[in-house]
Amino acid sequence: MRCGIIDYVNQYHDISFRNMPFHEIDGLVLSAFLYLKLEALPLTVTEPYSGTEDRSVPLVRLERLPGFHGLFADPIFGSGLRRLYEAMVTGQRFRNVRLAAMIHRTDRRRKLQLCAATFRLTPGLTGTFFRGTDESFTGWEENLSMGRPGLLPSQQAALSYVRPLLDRYPGRHILGGHSKGGSLAVSTASLLPPAEQNRICTVYTYDNPGFHRDFYRQEGFRSVSGRIFRVIPQSSLVGTLFCNAIPTHIVKSWGSGLYQHDPFTWDVAGGQFCLRPRLCSGAAWRGACINRLLERLTEEQTGRLSRILEECIARYGLTSVYDLGSTPETMLRKLVILCLRHVFHKNVPEGWKSLRHIQQR
Repeated sequence: MRCGIIDYVNQYHDISFRNMPFHEIDGLVLSAFLYLKLEALPLTVTEPYSGTEDRSVPLVRLERLPGFHGLFADPIFGSGLRRLYEAMVTGQRFRNVRLAAMIHRTDRRRKLQLCAATFRLTPGLTGTFFRGTDESFTGWEENLSMGRPGLLPSQQAALSYVRPLLDRYPGRHILGGHSKGGSLAVSTASLLPPAEQNRICTVYTYDNPGFHRDFYRQEGFRSVSGRIFRVIPQSSLVGTLFCNAIPTHIVKSWGSGLYQHDPFTWDVAGGQFCLRPRLCSGAAWRGACINRLLERLTEEQTGRLSRILEECIARYGLTSVYDLGSTPETMLRKLVILCLRHVFHKNVPEGWKSLRHIQQR
């Protein structure tokens, strides 16, 4: 029987954080929650705070706010996110968690895509979670630079968002996120000054890509590395990208190929992840092949890829990756072919078989 995070929420919905402390499955629940279109809510609720006014809102009361139905507007994942929200607000574990502050920024010129929300979990415990790459091309362009040295605009913006919240909310603080959101949680924890870093009790990161190898040599990362909980699915692609130097748990997933990146396909039982001792055969090999290719890209080549993507978006009138299809395979296939057509100015043969072979190994 398949059991995922919605089943977990339903099973433990009436067990408070006092009786069962916040742990890694709860972190995945809130990381998935970040894919709701929180930007649809009124700014008076979601903008970062100023002064002493507390404008936090219990999750169960979000349905009373203008823009509530816009939370589930994602054409592919909206129905699953609605089921997650409904499960969360049914019992006491999550219904009274307070949404304290949300930031949503997309800057095409700077290649910045950031969405984060802060939750008041219990008195003395606050959690900030980051959304992964969304359907905007801005986020996808930013991903081209994730394995290179230096700070990305989203990493700097994430740090600037978290520091005032640490001042506002005393006590312990959790950071977390799925995919790029997990990488933002790790970079934020690593970049905090020591006094603020000491407030971070745990960093939860789920199927996140890694960093440039120099990142792991920084004192800030070494100081917080023992507090990072990282998990990737058994045939992960995203979680094997770039350099990773964080101990990693492998969770079973009933998803196929790229669909394992979807946290709703991760196997949960007894309030815990169902773990495997190692990645599936071929997953590590596939990641190593892709990483060797990425490592050979110079900064100039990465910039050229970004310009090609920008030109394709303009030429074909694309507004989001959903314009390319309704499945990850279709989106990636069409994006590759459009870019190749743009570069070579002619039709490109169906060369997807080699890419699909790598994806399925």
